[in-house]
Amino acid sequence: MDSTTFGSRLKAARRQVDSIDSAIARLLARRLKTAERIGALKKAAGRPAEDRKRELEVLARAGAIAKAAGVPPAAVARVFSSIIAESKTIEKRLKK
Repeated sequence: MDSTTFGSRLKAARRQVDSIDSAIARLLARRLKTAERIGALKKAAGRPAEDRKRELEVLARAGAIAKAAGVPPAAVARVFSSIIAESKTIEKRLKK
């Protein structure tokens, strides 16, 4: 592959990554806003912010989706663990 073809293909692939990253950021924003609503519901009901059973369900579902898509479930689990941690931080902030 010549350098012109390589550069063109690389640029196109990076544009695709940028587009995907934008979609991920928008979805993450929606998820975190939903976590705020969940935190408010839990606070009103006097429930704790943490729900380990639910966290395990989310991780299992994400792992199954990853496996079906042919990507490493462990990598997806690490990403979702970070998302869950941020969601819990938001929910706990509401408890104060």
